[in-house]
Amino acid sequence: MTEAIETRTPDSRPTGGLSAQYQPGDLEQRRYERWVSEGYRFTADPASAKPAPEPVVAKIKDRLARAEADLARINAALRALRSS
Repeated sequence: MTEAIETRTPDSRPTGGLSAQYQPGDLEQRRYERWVSEGYRFTADPASAKPAPEPVVAKIKDRLARAEADLARINAALRALRSS
């Protein structure tokens, strides 16, 4: 399916039926209906072997915690070296 592209005049005014403001619902509803009719599903499959997606923030917090623990071990080792 090819969607028509509206042309514009040299002063950037729409030449036809374009709204002055983008209305995503118009396009998104048509696309969603097409995806569903083509068999795309938007639900999780509980029987899937794929791992559940992990939020990015959780990954960042985990990496930060590991980095802080590494830094604490390095600082402890430096203090031990300085005191000996």
